[in-house]
Parts: sequence; structure tokens; C-alpha cells
Amino acid sequence: MSGSLIINVTVETIKITFLIFLMMTIAEIFNVLSKKKIFRYFKKGLRQYILSGILGVIPGCFGSFFAVTLYLHGEISIGSIITNMIATSGDEAYLMLSLFPKKAIFIFLLLFITGIIAGLIVDMFLKRVKNIYCIECEHLIHEESGFSHFIDVHVYRHIIKKHILRIFVFTFIAILISEVVSKEVAIKEYMLKNRFFLLFISSLIGIIPESGPNFVFITLYSKGLIPFSILFANSIVQDGHAMLPLISTAFKDAVFVKIVNFIIGFTVGAVLLLFFNV
Repeated sequence: MSGSLIINVTVETIKITFLIFLMMTIAEIFNVLSKKKIFRYFKKGLRQYILSGILGVIPGCFGSFFAVTLYLHGEISIGSIITNMIATSGDEAYLMLSLFPKKAIFIFLLLFITGIIAGLIVDMFLKRVKNIYCIECEHLIHEESGFSHFIDVHVYRHIIKKHILRIFVFTFIAILISEVVSKEVAIKEYMLKNRFFLLFISSLIGIIPESGPNFVFITLYSKGLIPFSILFANSIVQDGHAMLPLISTAFKDAVFVKIVNFIIGFTVGAVLLLFFNV
């Protein structure tokens, strides 16, 4: 592995990480300004799924943490959580926006639609019993305000301490892997011949409640090394670390959501790969 490759990957990683930092800061500003307006619009019926999907589409973890908190307080159904978790891409959304912004928006739209359909179907087959776990989620926005508070809590403690270093490391690893793969003909041929195996692996890795491992599929797709179906299947199943509050509080519900999303992700990916060859 040459030194020039490491340097090039490092430079590209720094550029992407900086761009992600800017987007995360903008998203955090939006979250702070809109926090009190979102809650009052949660109603029964189709609006519940639409707004759960919108919260999921918002890049990062805030929207999904908010949706999980509403679920734990019995405000929304399990189907709405499935909608949210399919729609969300966690920190992966920032990476997709930085590497292929137009395609990323298209993917988010497809995830949004897929999530709403899945959530509606699940609630049709299940009784809409809303379990109330009554916890105060630490991710709910507090009442403190002010510029210094925003910089300290939202930018430094949240974005920089909890996200940026991890994003840098995983982005570096993902780009390095994609660069090595793109130069190895044997690996490229193996990936082309074993696309259904890669589809299964991408869906399986999506179960992990962590953002980093999914970065690999995004960078591989950005370089044309895997088809759209594999990335989309992974995007349906994965939810970054948005699932963590649900796992720690309502483990059985979290497992159910993950199983449903895995089945949907793998099935949709297989259909796209088998019938549309994408």
C-alpha cells in the first residue's frame, strides 16, 4: 500500500468530514429552532406516518430519537417507528449528500415512501396498542438557549465529541477499502459474480445499531463498485444509532422493528436486482 494512496485517502476524508460537519451544524440549528413545532403536528391517521417519515429523513439522529421518544410515551404506533427507521439514514445521510447529493435526495425520497407503506401495512396487521414506557429521553431538547449554549452543547459535546472523530475514522476506512477494491480486478469480478451474497451481507450489516459499518457500501456505490439495489437494501435496514434508545428501553419492540426492516430491505433489494438489474 503506497504512501500516496494513504495521503490521497486522508485528504479526501478530511474534505468529506468537514463538509459533513457543516451539514450537521446546519441540521442542529434546524432541530433547535423547530423542536417545539414538530410535536404538536403529530396526529392520528396518515399524518402520523408522514411526519414520522419526515423526522427520519432529517439527516443525523435527532429526528429518529424524537420519534422513539414519542413512541415510548405512547404518542405514535409501532408502524410509525418502522416508517421512521426505514426513512432514516443516520450519519450515513451526510456521507451520501457529500458524495452524490442528487442521488442521495432520490434515495431519501424512496426510503420515505417505502417507510410509509411498510408502517401502514404493519399497523394494518397489528393492533394499534401503544405501549407507554414513560421515560424521559436524554435526547429531548431542553429549554436552555443562547449562542454559547448552542456551541458548547450542540456543536462541541454532540457533533464534535460524539460524531466527528468516529465519522472521520469510518470514512477513512471506507474510502481506503473502496480504493483498494477498485484497483483489484479479482475482487471486482468476485463482487459482480456474487451480488446476491453481497445483498445479504449489506442487509445483515444494516442490523448493527451503528453508523460506521454502512459507510463502506456508500463509498463502494459512489465508485460504481456495487449496484443501487445493494445500497438501497442496506439503507432500508440500517438506521445509524437511532435505534439505541429503543433497544435500551423496549428491546422486544426494537428486535421486531429490525426483523421487519431486514425482511423488507432484503426483499426490495432482491426484486430490484433480479427483475430490474440495478
